Amino acid sequence: MARPGPLLRAFYRAPLVAYRLGLAGREQWIGMHWILIVTRGRRSSREHAVLLDLLGEDASRRRYYVQAAYGREADWVRNIDAHPRFEAQVGTERFAARMESAPEEEARAVMVAYVRAHRFYSPFIARMLGYRGSLRDAQPVADWLVGRFGMLAIVREERL
Repeated sequence: MARPGPLLRAFYRAPLVAYRLGLAGREQWIGMHWILIVTRGRRSSREHAVLLDLLGEDASRRRYYVQAAYGREADWVRNIDAHPRFEAQVGTERFAARMESAPEEEARAVMVAYVRAHRFYSPFIARMLGYRGSLRDAQPVADWLVGRFGMLAIVREERL
């Protein structure tokens, strides 16, 4: 999958700017829920921030589910692989975190629920990422997304 050009990259980063301006948590007004991940660069050790769609959460296990559109090759995933402890933020709450792969059955259940809850947004994203199957049912879309990109769990460790 080709990386986005500068215009599309600026569009993707606009919500991050809003988050940094103190609008964290207000994305729920438009039916979205995001998680901010702040990593250290694997080579530079500089701070890098990325805002991801929060696909689901399991409060009892302190887990937040996300996907990387570039899989394990995504820069933020590679940064976490190099520096496993990082900072995350959901709404206005910041916390130390670590990442692990979500088991396939768990990932599929989370993704089906997400696709069903986001009937317009999910198919749009799936098409943008290369999905060409039927959009009538959530299951094939969810199966394709999990099969293609897997799912990661951001695990809350402690409040900052």
